[in-house]
Amino acid sequence: YTYKGKKYRHAKIVEGYRVGKKVRHRVLMNVGRIETEEDEKRARELLEALKKGEKPFLLKELKIERVKEFGLIYAARRYLEKIGMEAVIRKIFEKERRHFDLYKVFLYAGINRLYKPGSDNNFAEWLKEVWIDEKIELHHVYRMLDAVEKRKEEIEREIFRFLKKSKEIKTDLVFYDLTSTYFESSSSALAKYGYSRDEKQGKKQIVIGVILCDGLPIAHYVFEGNTVDKRTLKQTVEDLKKRFNLRRIVFVADRGIITVENLKELEENEYDYILATKRRNERLVRKLMTKPIEGSEKVCVKEVYREGNRRYILCMNKEVRKEELENLKKLRKELERFLAENKDKKDLKMKAYKKFGRAVRFIDFTSLKIDERTWNYERKIAGRYLLVTTTEMEARKVLERYKELKEVEMFFRDLKHAVNVRPIYHRKDERIRAHVFVCVLSLLIKKLIERAAGSNAVKELRRIRVSEIRAGEEDFYFVTKLTKEQKDIFDSLKIELPLKVLKK
Repeated sequence: YTYKGKKYRHAKIVEGYRVGKKVRHRVLMNVGRIETEEDEKRARELLEALKKGEKPFLLKELKIERVKEFGLIYAARRYLEKIGMEAVIRKIFEKERRHFDLYKVFLYAGINRLYKPGSDNNFAEWLKEVWIDEKIELHHVYRMLDAVEKRKEEIEREIFRFLKKSKEIKTDLVFYDLTSTYFESSSSALAKYGYSRDEKQGKKQIVIGVILCDGLPIAHYVFEGNTVDKRTLKQTVEDLKKRFNLRRIVFVADRGIITVENLKELEENEYDYILATKRRNERLVRKLMTKPIEGSEKVCVKEVYREGNRRYILCMNKEVRKEELENLKKLRKELERFLAENKDKKDLKMKAYKKFGRAVRFIDFTSLKIDERTWNYERKIAGRYLLVTTTEMEARKVLERYKELKEVEMFFRDLKHAVNVRPIYHRKDERIRAHVFVCVLSLLIKKLIERAAGSNAVKELRRIRVSEIRAGEEDFYFVTKLTKEQKDIFDSLKIELPLKVLKK
């Protein structure tokens, strides 16, 4: 056509059809302006595609409807299926005879903690943002939690057997530690006021104990919030022996566990142990803590005492000692200033505790002076700690094994931050226990994937998404282009790459 003296070419693809004896035409597609040979070539390609029964679309007809999470869900499902862990858990859930897929709800709940941790309502909402085949309702989530709590011991035992059989873990060394996590509000019998490791005084909490083997959680325990660390050991040791059939192990734990009764408990069960002692309580420990120790290493180690099959290993970190002595020096100045400004003894202990916490032990409230005996002992033990063990390992090896307890601390850090176990909103004890189990499962998945594909794997997999695109009346689902790093992760996991285009 001509406009203002200038000729323009537009292309339409039309189809001829008969109405009686007349031939009429209908437009199948407006191709657009034809200005170059390339435009004409494209128009003819569209014509040929239509002749073959294909359905091409113009760019302006395409609409991005939404983008959904995909990569980590896909990889976790395929990887757990490949290594055989899916079959182990499914076999247990078969006993529940639910009309929906319990395993997938459990799995997705665990993966959700690695994406967008929150309440169960938030999990149900998150599922709408995820590319999955199933429709999962909120009531499915609650039924899953009930089944998980009911089958908890069996699931843990079978996963442990699977990990052991597949040589993912060695069981000669187990690490045990506890943490706490708080509630916003709860009528649960588990929720109690107690010593808060979250520094959330005034909130009810639960205490969580975890057993790790080779950095992987094999068992966890949920205790009432006012439970003292040392009271949890007997139950844990009995469980390790009965449920996991662990007969000869080295049990590694921190100083909160150690009591005379607990040492006897471990010895009666023929468990060797490596435990940290409380530095200030027992007469023997106080005596051993001040024994001479020296060496050229950054951390000096020395066996200082043996009592029957118990060996006491004294350790001193020179850098930590220097730092602690400097902190003590600053603390002394603050304490002396406080005492000089507060001559009235009335409510002095309370004021001192609010300001200095456990450091009030340095104050002699009778004379209102620094307790020099306590002060001098603290200076002597700066940077030192004492381990007790029944193993015959060389002293430095004992220290190295004890340091691996840091893995549990890192696990707790991930439990609270990476998968956000806190705060907890459930009111039923069973649901609280199941909630914790889902969080532990989440970290097990994370650690298995990262062990196989590197510490950056989960982060990279989370970046893979699916774009839902509408073309005319049809929907298409395109996986984002994979980077080399992402392809390498799938290769390390030994699972196939996702298809570029998915079907519902």
